[in-house]
Amino acid sequence: MRREGHAGPRSYLPKYETKDIYAYERGEIYKGGTVEIEEVASLIPLAKRGAIEERIYLTSGEFAQELGTSQQTANRRLQMLEERGFIERTGSPRRQQVILTEKGAAKMKDLFFTLYNIFSKPENEITIRGRLITGMGEGKYYISQQGYRNQFIQKLGFSLYPGTFNLKLDDNNLARFNAAIEKLTFIPIEGFKTEDRSFGAVKAYKAKIGNKIDGAIIIPYRTHHDENIVEIVAPTYLRKALAVNEGDAVDVTIYG
Repeated sequence: MRREGHAGPRSYLPKYETKDIYAYERGEIYKGGTVEIEEVASLIPLAKRGAIEERIYLTSGEFAQELGTSQQTANRRLQMLEERGFIERTGSPRRQQVILTEKGAAKMKDLFFTLYNIFSKPENEITIRGRLITGMGEGKYYISQQGYRNQFIQKLGFSLYPGTFNLKLDDNNLARFNAAIEKLTFIPIEGFKTEDRSFGAVKAYKAKIGNKIDGAIIIPYRTHHDENIVEIVAPTYLRKALAVNEGDAVDVTIYG
């Protein structure tokens, strides 16, 4: 039922979430599922105040003013962020300390990379993010083959560390990756035969891993990996060089 004197739907209310335009005011929208647009819009003013690096003092009135909402709505937003694990807060609504969690900071980094790729990246490069995952153990065997190693030295300018660095992509990064490799130029690594068996051809894309180490993404024409697993090779042991562990997020910029 429509309440008298209400101005109608707010511009920030996602139209696809609900037909009840007051559900957000009652705090019901985010109870049933993720409302990513609300999460991001609420995290941005906190990040701008420095809450990614340290605890900041914040009143509900200040937060409401930055969001352009009522204090009641601002308090609900903070509650939503806390319940979803994006922030930690202490104190009372009138005077509280707030800091973004690792999950909250990651959400802001995702936004940054999305916008960066849209507005700043040339057409011949893209940055994706995946989570480190242990492979099936076959990478070391294949990468150790001299037929591959010689070609990487000749065509990419480095000798391979014996093993692959595998990242698992979420649906968004996988879609962007698949679209990008259709346009990027790859370096062909030719197949070869030994006395025992044959080894297939590979596509190699130059890449910078963790924003600091040069390497390559390799895509075998024949692979046992799932589509959302990306294999990376480099001249060094990447887990140690990047100080990352299983499940950690890693950014990779691919050039073509």
